[in-house]
This record gives sequence, structure tokens and C-alpha cells, in this order.
Amino acid sequence: MGISFGWTILEVNCDRNEALLHQPGNRLGWVGSHPGAHRAEWWLAALIGVIVLAFFLWAPSSGRYAVHPEHGVMALRRDERTQAINDKAARNGFVVTIGAIGGITLYFGSIVLTDVPVTVLSLVLALGILTYFVSDFWLRRA
Repeated sequence: MGISFGWTILEVNCDRNEALLHQPGNRLGWVGSHPGAHRAEWWLAALIGVIVLAFFLWAPSSGRYAVHPEHGVMALRRDERTQAINDKAARNGFVVTIGAIGGITLYFGSIVLTDVPVTVLSLVLALGILTYFVSDFWLRRA
């Protein structure tokens, strides 16, 4: 007993855990695992692991955190200076993003009279993020 979605199982390969399915009006297609299905996952997990390890090796000497060994595993803390720099960088990113959205609203609402493309909004978001990181880097250089 089961639920039917209009698919017909034409062939089952138990060795490879696959089933050849057919839906009326559609082409045939293998569903399940196939050679290479999980090939990309191990290197992606390894890459993420290396990035996280690099962050934890870089963080104590970056100037972003104050290191307090007496706190054990919670040794990385923000002091007043790093928190103030973070707040200023976030403010700068917010101001640039809001200014860009205001300019886009005026341009597309008054001059062009069309809808705002999603690509433009994505670029505004990227501009705000870039402003945050550049501002953060600039303020920490001292």
C-alpha cells in the first residue's frame, strides 16, 4: 500500500539503490544514487572545515577580539574598542544601503517608471556588505 503520484517504476537496481521512473508525458529518469552523486560532498566538507579552522587560528591575533585566557573556552571577547568599531562599521553599511535604496526608489519611481530589477537590489545588498567590511577594516587599521 502506498501513495501514487502518477509515476511508474520500470526498473529497480538494488545494488546501486536506484529506480528508473516514468511519469506519463515526461522522459525517463534515474532517481536515487548514482556514481558521483556524493563525490562533491567530502571536499566541500573538508573546505568548510579548513575555513573554520583558519578562522579560529586567525581570530586571536586579528584585533577583532580581546583574548582573556582566564575564561577558558570562552577566551575570545569583545572589548569596548572592538564593539565601537563594529557598531560604526554596521552604521556605515546601513547608511550606504538606505541611501542606495532611496536613490533607486527615486530613479525607478520617478524617471524610468518601471519595476526595480532583482539584480539591482542584490547589488545594493552587496554594496552594503562591502561597505561594512571596508569600513571595519579601515577603522581597525590603527
